[in-house]
Amino acid sequence: MLASILDSLVRPAEERSTPITDFFLNRVLAATGRGNELKGSSIEKRTAIERALAADDALCDTVGLSWIDVPDDIHCVGPRHNLGDFYSADLAAEILSGNKITLPEGARLLDFGCSSGRLVRMLARYYINAECYGCDPRDASIQWAQANLPEGHFFVSSEVPPLSDIPNSFFRLVIAISVWSHFSATRALKWFREMERIIEPGGALIFSTHGYCSIEYFTSRMKNQGHSLIPANFSARRQALDKGDYHFAGYPRDSAQAKELDVKNWGMAYVSDRWYRAQLESRWRFVEILPGRLLKNQDVYCLVRL
Repeated sequence: MLASILDSLVRPAEERSTPITDFFLNRVLAATGRGNELKGSSIEKRTAIERALAADDALCDTVGLSWIDVPDDIHCVGPRHNLGDFYSADLAAEILSGNKITLPEGARLLDFGCSSGRLVRMLARYYINAECYGCDPRDASIQWAQANLPEGHFFVSSEVPPLSDIPNSFFRLVIAISVWSHFSATRALKWFREMERIIEPGGALIFSTHGYCSIEYFTSRMKNQGHSLIPANFSARRQALDKGDYHFAGYPRDSAQAKELDVKNWGMAYVSDRWYRAQLESRWRFVEILPGRLLKNQDVYCLVRL
């Protein structure tokens, strides 16, 4: 029994659907006279969209997307030459539809830790009746997004709550991709309390963090790079997960992250679902936990505010 439970925690959840990718690929196919046949893997579909739109502003306008280059001096997660974050947008849409979480007209969505806004722009182009927001503590990224992405609303967030300009119960949905995967336990709980304040009852929080799949993911990467010894902190992380604990190690003070963020509370966090449940179940309903769903690495959680 225990072996089967651990196996399910280590085996990454698969991508179930690609609603946003399919929506825009259908538009590309229709605009180029190629019919409406959706073929290939999710990677092949997204690549087909990008190739078709890469050098064709008129086609971008017809399809309802836009191509934009993110400068090298602006923090960016993913490609700098892109249409937006199809992968994370599909992930959010898959979870919402699979759990019957609705976004009524005028619903407000927040990408918490949006970097240069790749996910915000994709969500805004798909959920056209929603208001899409993004925040990040990196001021330069937010200034760039404000100047270049008119489809979203962007603001700088502090590293410590509150989000002072956001009223109570303001958002229907908050998405945080690879954010709680880096908080210390103290900082994580403070931000969960802030999410409870700004998300309306019945609204959802989708976030990702490191778990068992992340250990397997990084172990495999190190082996592929020729490392014969696995760092001792991998063992400590696994022990913490086995105990239902929270394992956090801040980034080194001489790291690139230390130039921008408080590395006493920002580093690598590995967290058991048991820890999250113990801390949050009195105020949140756990509707889905997807081990390794984010790039076969981070676990993805969907919570609904009680």
